[in-house]
Amino acid sequence: MQVLLVGWPVVGVFRILFLGMLKAVSWSTISRTAKYTSWHIGPAVNTVAYLYTLDPFQQPTLVRALFPIVAGLLALAQAIHVVPTNNKHRYCLWVFSIVYMVPYCVHFSRVRAASLDANYTYRTCDNHPVAKLIGDAKADFEALLQGQSTSLQATKAEHRRRYGHDPPPVTDEFDIIGQLLAPFRGLSGLQLTNVTEKAFEEPGSELWLCKQFDRHISIMFNDPLDDMKGILPDVNFLVNHLDEPRVLLPAIPYGENMEPFKLTDMAHQHTWDTLTSLCAPSNESARNYLTTSELPFINSLASSQDLCEHSEYRNTHGFHHSPTSFRLFSGLVSVLPTGAASTMGGILILSPAYIEDEFRFDETKDIPWIQKTNELSETSFLDRRLYDVAFTRVFQCDRKHCWDQTAYFRTKSWTDKFRALQSRFAFDYQLLASRSVPLKQTLLGEWHDDRLRPWVHYVPVSQSMEELPELVSYLTSSECGQRQAKDIAEQDRQWFSRALRDVDMIIYLYRLLLELARLQDPGSEAER
Repeated sequence: MQVLLVGWPVVGVFRILFLGMLKAVSWSTISRTAKYTSWHIGPAVNTVAYLYTLDPFQQPTLVRALFPIVAGLLALAQAIHVVPTNNKHRYCLWVFSIVYMVPYCVHFSRVRAASLDANYTYRTCDNHPVAKLIGDAKADFEALLQGQSTSLQATKAEHRRRYGHDPPPVTDEFDIIGQLLAPFRGLSGLQLTNVTEKAFEEPGSELWLCKQFDRHISIMFNDPLDDMKGILPDVNFLVNHLDEPRVLLPAIPYGENMEPFKLTDMAHQHTWDTLTSLCAPSNESARNYLTTSELPFINSLASSQDLCEHSEYRNTHGFHHSPTSFRLFSGLVSVLPTGAASTMGGILILSPAYIEDEFRFDETKDIPWIQKTNELSETSFLDRRLYDVAFTRVFQCDRKHCWDQTAYFRTKSWTDKFRALQSRFAFDYQLLASRSVPLKQTLLGEWHDDRLRPWVHYVPVSQSMEELPELVSYLTSSECGQRQAKDIAEQDRQWFSRALRDVDMIIYLYRLLLELARLQDPGSEAER
């Protein structure tokens, strides 16, 4: 039936036939055995076979891994019991208990050895690369805080030093806005407005045009800035509602006779060569990972996200391999996305999830650190004592491919959205307000990169995840790691209440729109 509906599985015809023959032999053997004993032996044999195929490495604890052994021994005892007593070799069937006992003992010895090795290796915090990264990051962040402006005059002077022009009336640490807007300062206000209108009118652009006076403005801008009606100047901006970033900046400054942009539909195509076309040939030699470790612990977030330094990203990210809805603007188009690759442009804004109730942190659902499970939660194909990871659904693929993936991967049902709060570690940086340690793996820059520091407010994870087993082992299995993990959980929780409040997001949007309005001013001249 499966072959008729979706075709032959990817495992191959001969393997399917071979497994079918083994299953037929099994049924035939059980049938013949039942003929000389009792029909009760059939369910007992099948129960033993099923229980002894369960992988002890997939169980969350050693005690849970012991349950299939006990159940299998009981089922095996039932099978032996129905064998006629005059059969002298009936007790030889107990040999089959070794089938599961050996993997369990191997699993137990490995867990024990890993625990002892971790306790021996991490007796001091100075001899592990993660400890050094955390210490250096904390020192750099403290220096950053000490250097913040404390008066309006100091703020203005610092802004002039960094960006070369007077600031809007806010504060320091908006480097990301200055960097993202810098390419557009080469356009006059009229040129920028003209390009914005043309991009919006381009067929297939998939852009939303928002205005300060637009009655249909997105709730993400409408709600936070509701109290600023009449204060913000009129400003037009293009919002990207697709998943992928949209803008690839030109290599040369904008000229009078140049086309303002080119729109290319690259959906379901390899995009790597296009996205890295402006990279210098020697860039990959400049990697900035920790040199004292062979594992790719992230020392520099910018370096880890730089496509020009990591040619291996070509086939390890869906955005580079076959994006679903990638419509690329090549040119100086001021589009507002929620994330952007290192080689791309785009003026970063907040994700709508920040203001939606469904994604809001609920203090009542959190529990103290001491009560949380010492594991990494991400709803495994890993050691379940430290990881709780699984796919929840296979979809958006051809029927045959979906069938094969569903058969191969062990999927789990959707978990409660607050399930991650039960674990000390979670792959969700939106849990900064919680008492858990957020781990974050990302290839795209985001609006908060100026104010969230890796190893201080969250634990960064590389694209390859090669260091993840060692990282989780250190943070969960050693005294030093557990102490540092608890410190990060406390620091990110405190920092969230100081730097990622609703008012902080409003300030970011307010400053961004002020800068856009200044760039779009009809009297604004292009900077050369």
